[in-house]
Amino acid sequence: MYSLPKEYKGRLICHFDCGLDYPPEMFFQSEGVEVKNTALGSYRETPNTPLKRFGYRFSVENPKKPHMAVIAYPDDKRRFMCINDGTSYDLTTGVFTGDLYPISNTVKVINNIFWPRNNDCSLVFSNHGEGEPAAAFGFSVYELESLPVQEGYGEEGRSFGIQYEDPCSQAFSEGAVHFKDWLDRHIEYMHHSGQNRFVYPIAWYHGPQFPSETQPADTFDWVESPVDRKQYTRMTLHPDDWVEDLLSRFDKENLEFVASMTMLRLGNLMKDMNIDLESIKLGKPTYNNMRKNGQVQSCTNDWTCEYNMRNFPELLKWLEDGKDQSKFPYVYGEKRTDSGVGPMFNPLHPTVQKQILEFVSEVVQRYGAHRSFKGISINVWHATIIWFSSLELGYDDYTVSLFEQENGIDLEINAVDPCRFEKRYDILTDKHREKWIKWRCEKLTEFICKMRDITNAAGLTLTLNFWHEPSRGLIIGRDADAQYGAAEKMTEYLRLGGIDLEALSKEDGIKLSIETNLLRDRGSHALDGVFAPIESIRIFHDLAFLDDSWTKVLGESDAPSTFIFNCWIERWGKHVSYSCTENEEQLEEVKRMYNSKAEFIYGQNCLYDDDGFWWESQTNIVPLFPVYPYYIEPNVFALAKYDTLEITRGGICNDKAHTDQMIDFGRAFRALPKQKFDLVGKKTDPVAVRQLKAEGKLYFYAVNTEPYPVSVTINLNETTKISRLWSKEIIAQSDSFTFILDAFSLESFFAEGDTEFVGYTISIDADIENACLKAANDLLEKLKTKSVSVLGKEELADRVETAIANKEYTFLRHAGQSYIALKVNEACNKN
Repeated sequence: MYSLPKEYKGRLICHFDCGLDYPPEMFFQSEGVEVKNTALGSYRETPNTPLKRFGYRFSVENPKKPHMAVIAYPDDKRRFMCINDGTSYDLTTGVFTGDLYPISNTVKVINNIFWPRNNDCSLVFSNHGEGEPAAAFGFSVYELESLPVQEGYGEEGRSFGIQYEDPCSQAFSEGAVHFKDWLDRHIEYMHHSGQNRFVYPIAWYHGPQFPSETQPADTFDWVESPVDRKQYTRMTLHPDDWVEDLLSRFDKENLEFVASMTMLRLGNLMKDMNIDLESIKLGKPTYNNMRKNGQVQSCTNDWTCEYNMRNFPELLKWLEDGKDQSKFPYVYGEKRTDSGVGPMFNPLHPTVQKQILEFVSEVVQRYGAHRSFKGISINVWHATIIWFSSLELGYDDYTVSLFEQENGIDLEINAVDPCRFEKRYDILTDKHREKWIKWRCEKLTEFICKMRDITNAAGLTLTLNFWHEPSRGLIIGRDADAQYGAAEKMTEYLRLGGIDLEALSKEDGIKLSIETNLLRDRGSHALDGVFAPIESIRIFHDLAFLDDSWTKVLGESDAPSTFIFNCWIERWGKHVSYSCTENEEQLEEVKRMYNSKAEFIYGQNCLYDDDGFWWESQTNIVPLFPVYPYYIEPNVFALAKYDTLEITRGGICNDKAHTDQMIDFGRAFRALPKQKFDLVGKKTDPVAVRQLKAEGKLYFYAVNTEPYPVSVTINLNETTKISRLWSKEIIAQSDSFTFILDAFSLESFFAEGDTEFVGYTISIDADIENACLKAANDLLEKLKTKSVSVLGKEELADRVETAIANKEYTFLRHAGQSYIALKVNEACNKN
């Protein structure tokens, strides 16, 4: 039996020892799964081949109460383990070990909070890639008395919370079938985990998810029936105003809501667009983007085309008849091409800007009176219609004519030349490249500021959330020339798409966020595992931890924000969609969406190899997380590098398996005043110390960006009382005090009166420090090997040499794990 953490009270429901066998009504496993007897103990492990699993079945008495699964697994080799119930997101989490994360050869424990959907429950352990087996010692399940509320958080501090990319999983998670239960459980969990901000899409792939008066709305979600675990998709063109309900609840609960928008399409633009290439060549206007190759952007050319209810009734028939989905006639005439991904609509065209500004205005007018409503966040993806995404788009008649007019330039290209778009690209990116890039950035900054003016007028903020994934990976790929050191730095990449990050950072009322993630390098959707090419396993890591072009800009801005994307892997198996029959007993219940009924509903399933799993209905979409303590590293890195004022993390479902780390970090973070602090000294690596004089107090914090403890000594100009900020506990009365920053930890304090900072010192265990310096010097020697050629090697060598002199151990750790380092090591080993 594995014990509950001391903060919780509850009763044991069941315990499974994975080293033991159980009867088939309680246990199943794929071929090749076996028990391993090791120095750490006996555990069950999948084979190295992908997509193998084992699982257990158990009963609960009170599905509406919160439960906790205490799961023990070995950190003794490289692993990539998915943990879920096999049919929904209710118990979903995962873990990866090895590679970036040193093997500890210890037993690790996950404490996963969940609400059961049924009395009849399951817990499944599965692997993903080649050579990365899943394994578990066992688990215990407890019914919790409650989720205790974290006390002592003020309302004026920094924001910390949950963010969703995907709005369609409400009835597929938290044991919920309906919105009210889903919302209740999120509020309960937020109060328990000390989180106060919720960012959720109100406009997704095809437009508004609420009853908009300016754009055609539609909403769909997945639901798993509590009767028999069957899965359905349900849809409506007339969604209820769930946003109003959510905000009314948040007003009472002292929580914050930010409405996110993934604006890939707006219905009014789709209805009236001209994508007839021959007519465009003859001079007929279009507000769709024209590509450098003379093609019109008639589609986003990604996975999002079908996700509009207007498609699905006919699409379902199409799929049931076995027709080729790539030839399906999508609503409004959207057509896939092989030209590449990108925004369908030209963000500089007046018609496009008018539709966007009217939509933003509607959201502000509809919800701006709620005190819990804090603003709008736009997810800037590869196809978001507020930018061009790359230099490959934007060669239409309107945009180029405006450029010529405003810059006094005549490209001397015939206005009805059918090849004019290609010719414009060639001339503009050759003779006028910098002027063209700069002009596009200036025009888009003007447009973004118009959106900002609308939100600011209502006391709200506008956040631009730039995503590495999905964005950069889709636009420039993941080959050798897309890697850190070879491709453009993040700020220049954004400029090529029309976004001047530095210019926007100087604008009041605009918050900037660059998404980071820790999964796509290891997981993606491939099954290569240990055999994955080097080019696919470091691109997002290097963008996050080595590309300081964007962290410098955010550090100089007044309102930096942070979104940490809990990426997921998708293992669909054979995806099956089917029409529902009216005699299915659960249909009336699952049709209910908010307060109304779905207008269309169909069944779905994913089919996998038969291995004894008890239910026909299955799915396997799981977020994966680093082994302890690395989960919290992106939080502390953002705070250390650019003093972020807001942190949210999430993805397809809410992670509730790292609550202890969220609570520990959140206490110290949320207590910090929501103002930029001044850096003490010049270093942010491996410890950053910052201070703020305000309200007659000296506020200061220290944050450790390394996976080992660091001793910090703070020196002040006078003897004073020093208190921990979140608890108000007096911890010293002195002009100097020393404390330990644990791995990836934050401590925040305040001192009364006119106290001034004198400085600080840090101390690291000598063996750890010597090992860091040895590894860094070994890396530097290899980087200076003249016979090895890797793009970016020389620049990285210079940065490593400086980091060694400055003892910047976090940079050195990540440099040693980078794509360049891996390629250099590979070459040196061959030699």
